[in-house]
Amino acid sequence: MKLFDCPNCGHRLYFENAQCLNCSSLVLYDPEQAKFVPSGEGGVLPCGNADECACNWRAENGRTFCRACALN
Repeated sequence: MKLFDCPNCGHRLYFENAQCLNCSSLVLYDPEQAKFVPSGEGGVLPCGNADECACNWRAENGRTFCRACALN
């Protein structure tokens, strides 16, 4: 199992996380960088399915959905 780091505090994150359990930062998985990035910073927005199906990936630039959900 690949582990990730919170971009805010460095605490361990698992692939399913959408929020850091240590500092409560909202995070999104960025498949291009293969790491979690802060939600909302630099125009990084959550996937349109974040509320519906708990998708924790970032939306593609200028699009509503992430790369994975866009295929559905």
